[in-house]
Amino acid sequence: MATTIAGSAISVFVVSLLPRMYKADALIMLEGQGFSERYVASTAIMDPQENVAAIIQDVLSATRLQQVIDECGLYKDKRDKLPQDEIIKSLRDDISLVLEKAGPQEHVIAFRVGYRAADPSLAAQVASRVAHLFIEENVRIRSTQANQTTEFIDSQVRNASNALVDLETKLSLFKRRHNGSLPEQAGVLSATLGRLQAELQGTQDALNRMQQQRLTLEGTMGILQARATRPTDGERDSSHTEAISAEVRDLRLQIADANEEMAKQNAERDRILRLMDGYQSRLEQVALLELEMAPLNREYEMAKGNYRSLLEKKASAEMASDMERKTDRNGFTIIDVPRVPKVPSGPPRRLFATIGLLLSGCLGVVIAILADKRKNVILGEWELGTDVNILGRIPSLPASKGSKHQSDSLLSIWT
Repeated sequence: MATTIAGSAISVFVVSLLPRMYKADALIMLEGQGFSERYVASTAIMDPQENVAAIIQDVLSATRLQQVIDECGLYKDKRDKLPQDEIIKSLRDDISLVLEKAGPQEHVIAFRVGYRAADPSLAAQVASRVAHLFIEENVRIRSTQANQTTEFIDSQVRNASNALVDLETKLSLFKRRHNGSLPEQAGVLSATLGRLQAELQGTQDALNRMQQQRLTLEGTMGILQARATRPTDGERDSSHTEAISAEVRDLRLQIADANEEMAKQNAERDRILRLMDGYQSRLEQVALLELEMAPLNREYEMAKGNYRSLLEKKASAEMASDMERKTDRNGFTIIDVPRVPKVPSGPPRRLFATIGLLLSGCLGVVIAILADKRKNVILGEWELGTDVNILGRIPSLPASKGSKHQSDSLLSIWT
């Protein structure tokens, strides 16, 4: 009975010495961006769901926890006794993190971050600081991702612009070198050939008319010359002969003009034929140049399309970054700020006291049973009084085969 009472008293005393611990926590909700991705895509690579695991690792890292220790002045009594790693481990153990999940796929919709300490104000202060670390780390990660995305797009735009300029230069040189035979000039070449063909036909018709006119003039002049040389019945009329001579001279002048005009028409025809040969040669080269130019045009169109697409992505990224700054939506929102706890969260003193009382009772029962078994049993000479005479001592004898116990000398005597 005395043992049970003593054990119970010791248990209650030890439990009363345990320090009261207070816990404060904050509830942080995960939110998407504040605008529809149908119109503006976010520049952050990961959404808040994917960010949670990475942010937890960053916040609970030694560097971040050391920052909290220094800002809040934690574990001052342990700094001279324990290494820095043990102090950081103590803070990590005192921080609690509970994920709140919902939906069939158990998506994380929120999480609670808490801190326990003997001082309730300190618990609320540290919990608030750790919660804001989650917000700051999320903002930092999203900002880093946005900057990396913007820088990557900028570099891609510069590369695409340089590639487009190079292709434009190659295409310009190619067109300049083959100007007049380019595929886009095929229509002009065909139209020019048609025009030259019409001019050639007109020149040929004019030449044919001049030839016919010359033949007519030559025929007329032959008739007149024949009449001038043909004898008449009477004396030759000198005035008639002079008239015929004058007509012949006029016809010769007309024939000379016709020959000159025919020479001009022949020269014009030859010029037109040469031009037609040149344009025909160019038109025949169009098909070959088109085959040679097709890969260059295809590469240029692809580069131009890529450049336009990158410009659109750049504009979208800039718009998304601007909207994220204006809407102030970073994915994490503290909806329940840490409050100074009024009631301690631990340790469970009643439970510990109950366990102590039960253990004390059990210990008393065990001691009582052992004491009961020791009645009329002497374990050694030290239990005999000074007034008892020892008659003799029997040494210990080895146990016989089949016996499980050795005989004890004093036990044998007093039994």
